[in-house]
Amino acid sequence: MNALKMPDLGRMRLAIELAYWRLGWRLPVIGLGLVACIATWGFWLPMQSSRQASAQRQLATVQSELRARPLGRTQESALGVFQRTLAEPDQITGQLRVLYRMAQAHGLNVAQIDMRRQSDPGARLAQLQISLALAW
Repeated sequence: MNALKMPDLGRMRLAIELAYWRLGWRLPVIGLGLVACIATWGFWLPMQSSRQASAQRQLATVQSELRARPLGRTQESALGVFQRTLAEPDQITGQLRVLYRMAQAHGLNVAQIDMRRQSDPGARLAQLQISLALAW
């Protein structure tokens, strides 16, 4: 049985010194770059692919939830929205409630309602703009 010959350490050292002499400072930089590439390929890329797979699963979950919801919402009548808005306890809506009851008492029918409500919680302001088309 033949014994395996170990490489001569002197020759390896000489080869490394010659390469360093020929390439100069570039040899350690190339070595560090090679180590960084191997580390990136071995550790960082699998971690990023697992994060991407997790994000894809979350996206698929959200998409399936959105598909499960009905597309069309039930349309509430404008009069129902108006009455619900008036049912809120507020000084402005109290005044509008009185006006609406007076219109009903005089036999006026609400044909169309356009409402716009804006509120600014920082300044504690609320604005309610209502346009009523009445028919008798």
